Amino acid sequence: MKKNLGITFATLLIATSIAQAKDPNVKAYCDNKWHQGTPGLVNISSEHGFTIINNYPVAMTYHIEFDNAVQYGKAREMPLDYSDTPFTPNAHLEYDLKLESGKTYHYGAVSINKDAYFFKRGRYKSSATTTIRLNGIVLDQCIHVTNVDIN
Repeated sequence: MKKNLGITFATLLIATSIAQAKDPNVKAYCDNKWHQGTPGLVNISSEHGFTIINNYPVAMTYHIEFDNAVQYGKAREMPLDYSDTPFTPNAHLEYDLKLESGKTYHYGAVSINKDAYFFKRGRYKSSATTTIRLNGIVLDQCIHVTNVDIN
């Protein structure tokens, strides 16, 4: 029993220290679709997926998050500056995956979507993000940015 606890503790300690760098056994995927529409509601969708190989000697629980977001322009006087506007969250999906030792798990492509409201014409940036964490440490992250054209 003590030996198993020692192995589990050592594995978690090693996993935490290794996980500070990008883990080659974890790969996040994402694709943000280019969208076009008229002012009003426009459905913003993105595709996500991942592959995880658990090479640790114990089962590990990974936290997976899928997000898409829109970058709206600031409402201020001329000149307009869109360079530092943060993304506004849109669609979100998250869950935990417990993966046994020596197992591989492929997931995706899964699509998440949600309507976003655009007040006026223009070109807006949108992003898709897939994040995989282990014990709060990011193992891999995919970020894909594209445009939403409102005509």
